[in-house]
Amino acid sequence: MNSGGRPVSAIFLPPGSRIARAAVLSAAVLALGACVPQTGTPPPRVEASSAPPEARSPVPPPAPKVDRAPEKPAPAPAADETRDPGEKGPAPVVVGILLPLSGEERELGRAMLNGAMMAMFDHAAPGLALKPYDSAGTPAGAAEAAEAALKDGARLLLGPLFSDSVAAVAPVAGRAGVNAIAFTNDRAAAGRGVFVLGHHLEPQIRAVIAYAGARGVRSLAVLIPTGRFGAQAAVAADAAAREAGIRVHEVAAYADDVPSIDRAIRRLARYDGRKAALRERRAALKRRGDAESLDILERLKTRDTLGNVDFDAILVPSGSSPVYAIAARLPYYDIPSDRVRVLGISTWDRLELRYEPALRGAWYASPATELGGLFKRRFAASFGKPPGPLAALAYDAAAVAALLGQRPGADFSARALVDARGFEGASGLFRFRDDGLSERSYAIVEVGEDGTKPVRPASRSFDAPRAEARLDARPGTH
Repeated sequence: MNSGGRPVSAIFLPPGSRIARAAVLSAAVLALGACVPQTGTPPPRVEASSAPPEARSPVPPPAPKVDRAPEKPAPAPAADETRDPGEKGPAPVVVGILLPLSGEERELGRAMLNGAMMAMFDHAAPGLALKPYDSAGTPAGAAEAAEAALKDGARLLLGPLFSDSVAAVAPVAGRAGVNAIAFTNDRAAAGRGVFVLGHHLEPQIRAVIAYAGARGVRSLAVLIPTGRFGAQAAVAADAAAREAGIRVHEVAAYADDVPSIDRAIRRLARYDGRKAALRERRAALKRRGDAESLDILERLKTRDTLGNVDFDAILVPSGSSPVYAIAARLPYYDIPSDRVRVLGISTWDRLELRYEPALRGAWYASPATELGGLFKRRFAASFGKPPGPLAALAYDAAAVAALLGQRPGADFSARALVDARGFEGASGLFRFRDDGLSERSYAIVEVGEDGTKPVRPASRSFDAPRAEARLDARPGTH
């Protein structure tokens, strides 16, 4: 793949060209590994329904599984190669996608590109072109990629991924009057024509704390990483707890090392004080020396501390290594899983939690939906590997672009993007707001010995109540 902001491939379906359409379908079949008949039939469309509608769904039925798929997308034909000789027609509507296709995050970028290409193949109307540009994972590379995309006539930008790269792209796109759907989850990146698609921290914390409060949790401890992310989590937890009628007992922060995690949990558990209380109790029982005291003393032999912790839930808004380290230390410092519910966020979707006894019964917010599971299965069947954590975002961004591109004149304006009905896609239900942020609906997932299961499904519409009965009545879909 090319670097320096150059487009690395394009999907282009010029209007009215059967030869061009067949050629692009052939390229897409090679790229996606999907056995789709090359009949010239337009890609499936998602029609808007009357109000109050469910969100429009960018995810189509599953593609047939094939024996082999390429590791990365095959380049689609260039625009001039897809036209019949002498054919005339309107220029393609260009959507540029800015991804780290080189550098340390290139594998992530390629998985996201594959997801975006799936969406274009599923939904793109004739005359819509997706052109990827390499951001190299840097702000300078992202700005250069945006300049190249705009020079090629891009009417909408998808990406970039990182918040500092979004900050570099925003003024470039703004001068051209072109909107961008960014993959970051940084709230500060929203606005000035940038619409943030990533999963924000605050609504996830609000969802899981509200669920916990409705089920009897009354006191909450919060264990956060140091830095900006942790500070945002603490503020979000405090606000969500007030809404749910929950008291925040204490907030403890840890640095990026195991001893720091150890100290934070020890403090939250009041471990030293409870251990000292046990020593004093044992000494008092020995002094008394009667049969009843000696019996109690015998029963205390298996105890490390005396008394319970002062909270009945602990929020752990972290992912990957910190979660595993925290889970191992909760029982060590006598924070029992049968009395203290652990709460988490959507990054837990990527973890193998069933092997952590301390996390059994834990709840966390997740965008997981039937459509998300369908996307993962289709992606794995097409490319021979799981999609990774962000490919679903790329699919949804490209699907939104494709849906808007079906409108007369291909309307990518802020007014078109801010659709109150929202979209239900591979990354869950979402809609954009006027300020550039996105709203989402989250399911609540419970960790069990055999894996995870949703205990409260996400809404399928912003205007309808939760369809719990509908989802619960369909076994085998989770």
